[in-house]
Amino acid sequence: MKITYDPDVDVLRIIFNEAQIEESNEEKPGVIFDYDENSNIVGLEIFHAFNKLFINKILSTMHTTSPLARQPTSQTANQPTSQPANQPTSQ
Repeated sequence: MKITYDPDVDVLRIIFNEAQIEESNEEKPGVIFDYDENSNIVGLEIFHAFNKLFINKILSTMHTTSPLARQPTSQTANQPTSQPANQPTSQ
């Protein structure tokens, strides 16, 4: 499965498998299902996804609550932390 979001056209695309698309149907306004030759769903497109799916909230939650977002990178892991100006440093 592959999930992509294109902010330029505000489309979320979910590809379930790489089968050839034989038919596409707009099941609801802005929601298109793609089917293979056996009528299996192989993909889904959601237009105007940013507002429909609250993508901005999902992305902001991922950046602030993800454990990976809190782990130091190798670039900053060995750098000393700065002390606030009003607190003495320990010696």
